[in-house]
Amino acid sequence: MQNAGLGATLATQLFTSDAVALTPAMYAFGCMLTGTLLAKLWSYRPSADFQM
Repeated sequence: MQNAGLGATLATQLFTSDAVALTPAMYAFGCMLTGTLLAKLWSYRPSADFQM
């Protein structure tokens, strides 16, 4: 699921336990965390000058 809100809504409608809605929320947090860390890491790389 790309959208954590949609994933949590579908999980609570399809399953009886509300705990299953935690998984999409944790996945979204993980995606945001890794994206932020990669952006910070890549910002330290020197820019490449592409000349043709």
